[in-house]
Amino acid sequence: MFIFGEILNGLGFIIQAIITVLMWIIIAQAVLTWLLSPFHPYVQMLGQASEPVLKPFRRLPLVIGSIDFSPLVAVVVLHVVKNVLLRLIMMGAQHFGA
Repeated sequence: MFIFGEILNGLGFIIQAIITVLMWIIIAQAVLTWLLSPFHPYVQMLGQASEPVLKPFRRLPLVIGSIDFSPLVAVVVLHVVKNVLLRLIMMGAQHFGA
């Protein structure tokens, strides 16, 4: 049982790292679109990495004027999902003795 708890701890660490990196990619892409051309290679690369997450949020009416709030909403939702998943995983890890 102890080993299963340690596996859950490792899984929690991996999930936290992936979601955190994804949140920073979305933030970086949003900031760079203000500073650079949308056709700049860095903006394009970050856009390709973040678009699968942003696509569902772009369907929502989150544009006010010329400002798109979908990256902000996506980061908030990712943060909440990360916290909920980590809490569930850590409760499971404690249950199994890690």
